[in-house]
Amino acid sequence: MSGERVDRRRRPSSARARWGTRLRSLAASTGLLVRRRARRDAPLLVGWLALLCLAALIAVAVPRLVLDTVDRGARAAVAEVGADADLVVRAQVGDPDVSADYTSLPKIADIARLLPENLPDGLAGVSGAPSVSVLSPGIRLTRAVADPDAARVEAQFGLLGPDQSDGLTIVEGRLPAESADASEIEVVVSREAAEAASLTTGTVLDVPAPSVSTDGSDDAVSARVVGIVASAQPDSGTRCAPQWCDLPTMWAPDLQDSRTRGTVAQLTLLTTAEGLALVQPLSFDPIHASVRLPLHPERFTFALVTTVIDETDALEANAGFLAAGVGATVNVRTDFPDAMRSYGDRAAASVAQMSLMIASLFGALAAVMLLVSGLIVGRRSADLALERARGSSLGSVAVRGLAESLALAVFGVGAGVAVAALVAPGPFVDPSPLAVVCAIAVLAPAVRAALVAREAWSGRRQPANRRDRQLIAGRARVRRVVLEVTVVVLAVASLASVRSRGLVEARTEGTDPLLAASPLLLAVALTIVVLRLQPLAVRVAAAIAVRSRGAVGVLGAAHAMRSVAVLPLLALTLSVGLLLTGSLMVQTVREGQVDASWQRIGADARAEGVFDASTAGQARSEPGVTAASTQLVLTSVGVDSGAASALATMVAVDADFASVADLLPAGTVPDGSALDALAAAPTTDDSLPVLIDARLATRVDTDRLVVVVDQDRLTARVVGTFDGGPDGYLDAPFVYAELDTLSERLDEQLPASTLLVMGEGAAAAADSASGTTEAVSRTAWLEERRDQPLVQGVDRMTQLSAAAVALLAAIALVTTVASGSRSRSRSLSLLRTLGVRRGFGWLLAVAELAPLVVAALVGGAVASAAILFTVAPAIGLRILAGGLAEPALSVDAVTVVLVVAGGLALCAAAIVVDVVAHRRDRPGDVLRVGETT
Repeated sequence: MSGERVDRRRRPSSARARWGTRLRSLAASTGLLVRRRARRDAPLLVGWLALLCLAALIAVAVPRLVLDTVDRGARAAVAEVGADADLVVRAQVGDPDVSADYTSLPKIADIARLLPENLPDGLAGVSGAPSVSVLSPGIRLTRAVADPDAARVEAQFGLLGPDQSDGLTIVEGRLPAESADASEIEVVVSREAAEAASLTTGTVLDVPAPSVSTDGSDDAVSARVVGIVASAQPDSGTRCAPQWCDLPTMWAPDLQDSRTRGTVAQLTLLTTAEGLALVQPLSFDPIHASVRLPLHPERFTFALVTTVIDETDALEANAGFLAAGVGATVNVRTDFPDAMRSYGDRAAASVAQMSLMIASLFGALAAVMLLVSGLIVGRRSADLALERARGSSLGSVAVRGLAESLALAVFGVGAGVAVAALVAPGPFVDPSPLAVVCAIAVLAPAVRAALVAREAWSGRRQPANRRDRQLIAGRARVRRVVLEVTVVVLAVASLASVRSRGLVEARTEGTDPLLAASPLLLAVALTIVVLRLQPLAVRVAAAIAVRSRGAVGVLGAAHAMRSVAVLPLLALTLSVGLLLTGSLMVQTVREGQVDASWQRIGADARAEGVFDASTAGQARSEPGVTAASTQLVLTSVGVDSGAASALATMVAVDADFASVADLLPAGTVPDGSALDALAAAPTTDDSLPVLIDARLATRVDTDRLVVVVDQDRLTARVVGTFDGGPDGYLDAPFVYAELDTLSERLDEQLPASTLLVMGEGAAAAADSASGTTEAVSRTAWLEERRDQPLVQGVDRMTQLSAAAVALLAAIALVTTVASGSRSRSRSLSLLRTLGVRRGFGWLLAVAELAPLVVAALVGGAVASAAILFTVAPAIGLRILAGGLAEPALSVDAVTVVLVVAGGLALCAAAIVVDVVAHRRDRPGDVLRVGETT
């Protein structure tokens, strides 16, 4: 034993011990090496942490901003619908023995009490307290004391329930009292109705015919006005108070003129439940009761809109369970589904447009993260090669890389999530972007380090036979070509898919990832194409450069040949493409909104009402008015040519309409030549000169045309046709005539119904014109359209995306400069040893960065043009613009110039920074130490 050598390196005695040894070898010195590298590369790691923070912030905040945009849009859309969106549960009050569909008045109160408990979950969360309204059919009343100057009264009796009592203010008299007198009903009337029908406290209104009672008696019933009231909760202008919505003539009595009966005032009289019981036998028709559930817009989200639409559709089909426990027959009425289905189209359009920008943003973000992680690993390539030389396995290299990247990801991503919670609070809408960021942050540095270590000590064996080597190289080229062609085909397929289906169509489960990623796929395809074409352009420039004196041209050409890499080019191409696409898309929508404002209003201002011949002249005399015209609009006018007939909208214009038409965009009114033909048409015969819509002219015989206005048939003489018309606010097709000529043919002077005003003072002139009942202005419509949450959300997302990609582009350029700094420093030092002055260093930087920037600008511009001309018609730009057709693509030269100038400015700044950074380089040190330190 003493002479034998003892082997101190004993193998582990068990499999568990061997596995432990292997694990310890993988993690050996991990903490020490990570700390040393972190101290040495602190500036780079701080930049990496900042990039991770920005990436996490974008990944968390952007989906929240998208959701917030559609949620705010949903709330605004519900508020716009107003009281029509409320859920109204209706029942018929009457004698249940007469009809099984009738219910008693006490059961209506029970329905209102139980209704919140019986609602589906979605409606229960957005609805308020129920309000009960009961209204009888219209009944003609006569005054007990005749008043020939007063209007006749046609009244509906409403229930003065608790909801109505709380919303009243007594102006005169008192509220109805409970009375046992079966011949008189005490009522109150609104101040507006009292003025319209000349009613005062004490006025008695009789029923002209005997009541229809169940016992056959003919007792007469009268109504006595005991009070005049005012509303304590007046209408807001956008919606009515819930307790008055189903009593339409309570505060707005309707005055109608009749040739046989004179003026008739339709109004509402409020009475008690006992009084309403006396009203019930006065008509064969039942009394209608309504339980209104107001919907609160501030409680809605986009998801709730979809839920409530489904629930209201189900309730309209079967509302029986809402009256469960009461035993009454009810039905449901609401305009919420029909009104809000259009919002789904608008929301899908806004999400589609934001998705295009978001896809490019995340593509640029991923490319920059990979680029920066490659810079960090590249700086450590000598360390990794040294580790492999000393026996470290690839597993241990990967473990150390994972440990460092995981620690950095925790701090960087955690900081980004914390910042996102401050700037955009809310739930995690879509965790997939954050998961991608985390995966890149953890895996990219570690995998890149393992690959660098593997390449440093893994020799590649090449066949000795040249033909075999050529065969291997050819297979590699074929694989690359197949991959590149696949990417290009996939990009083309995505664009074709967007063109055919559109992002707007994919709304049930969100936006189709293939469609939303079309800008990213297109940028990748263009990057491949540029990488294929770039060597040709560089060779041409290099052929010129090498002819210059000295070695600067040769080295510059060499640097230019290897300057364009995949990741920097992809990041910059995506950035340029997003900037151009987003800016030009917003510009297109804004220009489309301007065109839509002309279509929807028809002039700078439009007033509806009853106008005489002097109204247009008075409007033209107002300050800031350049032109004004009145016209009569007649809907559903018959156009008959014998074999064919149609309904059209007739627009009878005055002599001043041509001056207004000259200031309007083409297509919104007949052109000048058609209007001149109408003005010059002779009126000596009995025919009516008209202009007809070109679409209508193809359907009828223009030589045998008759227009039917009310009951009058007028022979028409077509003097011209036109395209377009005011179909933004009127229904096509159109027939134009002169107002005076039409009045002559009908033997009566027809008043105008519409006033069109042009000029800066048009809105004030239209609003103050005599006879105006409603006025709208183009400026107000445009401001309202642009203030919509969906439109503002797209604008805000475009601005934030532009700012983010501009920062990412700057990071990509700085990273590209930093990654090539050692090579340029070595080349510059070599030049200086050959006698070249220090100032020529900027030529190398230009040679390396200029091809990259130019290629990115060209690729981004091509990508933007392809997206705009291929995808834009399919993503609902018309919906957000508000026009009748897709807005024409608007290319803003200023935006293009700013993007190009910004790219060149970033390139210049990077070159200056690089030149300054190498100002103190000493050629001897650089050439002696080399690039591996």
